[in-house]
Amino acid sequence: MSPTELLRADHLTRHFKIGNALSRRTLHAVDDVSFAVGEREIVALVGESGSGKSTIARLLARVYEPTAGTITFEGKPIKAIRSRRDRLRYSGLVPMVFQDPFASINPVFRVQHGVLRSLKLHRPELSGKQRLDEAARVFGVVGLGTDMLQRFPYELSGGQRQRVGFALALAMRPKLILADEPVSMLDVSIRIGLLNLMAKLRDEEGVSILYITHDLASARYVADRLIVMYAGQIAESGPIEDVLTRPKHPYTQLLLSAVPDPKAPLSEVTDRGEPPKVIDPTPGCRFRWRCPLAIDACSSVTPVLAELGAPAERLAGSGEASGVAPADRQAHTVACHVAQSGADVRAFAS
Repeated sequence: MSPTELLRADHLTRHFKIGNALSRRTLHAVDDVSFAVGEREIVALVGESGSGKSTIARLLARVYEPTAGTITFEGKPIKAIRSRRDRLRYSGLVPMVFQDPFASINPVFRVQHGVLRSLKLHRPELSGKQRLDEAARVFGVVGLGTDMLQRFPYELSGGQRQRVGFALALAMRPKLILADEPVSMLDVSIRIGLLNLMAKLRDEEGVSILYITHDLASARYVADRLIVMYAGQIAESGPIEDVLTRPKHPYTQLLLSAVPDPKAPLSEVTDRGEPPKVIDPTPGCRFRWRCPLAIDACSSVTPVLAELGAPAERLAGSGEASGVAPADRQAHTVACHVAQSGADVRAFAS
């Protein structure tokens, strides 16, 4: 294990049974996903709605139990966490910041109530005065004055409430924050402040962040690495500048083509628009119905994530079929038969 690796998911899978007793089907929300998050690192997990991003966050937070696969944190499998004390410790080390900044705070109490309650639950060694001092400290870190502790949630703006969410997480002394679309409900004019806050937590507090988002521009601004999800699987991953400047998967290119750019000419190739098949999916690439480059292999063989220039079997044979080995965490990998064949994959290039 790499000394800088904090959390690792191997072949993570989560299926949901849907339908009734006469028509039972299986929704493949997450399928055979492997990735790692290092210390002091922001990893952006991007993809359209229904791609499995939030399901992964809930698996890491232990809201859901995986159907298959393993999650290790600091080198230890989280499945082995049984006692209430160990569960509390893990939830404090890996807290979540939710999309809706108002729904995640109890509107009945003053803002300080949630922070002090979290401190009492996760850091019982602190006295009452120490909890107040720590609450003031974390509010200062996230850019809020101590007077905010006495306010009710309805007295705060959306950006301030989201900063309270980060303060709640920071009070637990986390090592990894699961930030699920933390800026999507905020005005564009104040999103940059939250993105700068995430960078500050990484650089000054040493906190890693799994940043779940639809917004490639914000991911590029704040993240170190990018993981592109499609229909419950990883399509492409690697250092964010490398992936965004040299995208290899047609789906990544499709996402980039959707980013408004008034100076760029319109692409001559359009998305076919076929929705992904995630209910009882058949073998093959799940993007093939939308991809103008699909070949015969795409309909019958599920592509595995591999670094271009290296045989796909290298990762598949080593048990890393959908992920990157710790030593290769910075590699640019793609799950695409066409890209791995060396052909031109600029399907949606403008």
